[in-house]
Amino acid sequence: VSQSRYIAITFNGTWPTCYINLQSALNVIGTTDVTITLSDGEYQAARNFSVTINPVNDKPNLGTISNQFFRPNSERIASFIIEDVDSPLTCTSTHLSYSSSNTQLVPSNGGVVWSGIVPNCIATIKPAKDQVGLATMTVTLSDGALSEQKSFDIEVSNNAPALPVLAEQITISNVSKKINLTADYPNKTMPCSNTTFKYTSENNIS
Repeated sequence: VSQSRYIAITFNGTWPTCYINLQSALNVIGTTDVTITLSDGEYQAARNFSVTINPVNDKPNLGTISNQFFRPNSERIASFIIEDVDSPLTCTSTHLSYSSSNTQLVPSNGGVVWSGIVPNCIATIKPAKDQVGLATMTVTLSDGALSEQKSFDIEVSNNAPALPVLAEQITISNVSKKINLTADYPNKTMPCSNTTFKYTSENNIS
């Protein structure tokens, strides 16, 4: 048999009724030519045939979305990843939708706004005005045929932590810089450490 990175072939059965077991590689499409050779060590016979591998729709992949905490009348941005090996996706309502377990807190319409560029999507979550409470949000990613869902919790409370607006920072290479960060968490004192604060960075550095 001619070998190909697109297919693998094995043989079984009981002579003279034999079988070709053909296994195509993952996420490949197209046509490949196969040559089957039968040999007794002295004489041989050969036959050619073609194999066409048609595409199969793979399920899209939706990344985990962290739980979110809000003060009333505020918004929160949640970042997440979407991927699909064989279907183009967008960070829009064409491919993303949501449901809320508490529509009084997060309305079914306008409660989440999508943005970003694949694979890095952003959900801007907009709780209803003057509302507090809990909700479980379920995000659905669909390629039009298959879908995946992930859920996360939100809490809107006067006791939720808050951070000030931070101005753009300019520094130079290989220099440490200290930035003032005054946090607000009613009735709680938290350590100023990597246990309390986390960060992510979208690099545009050469």
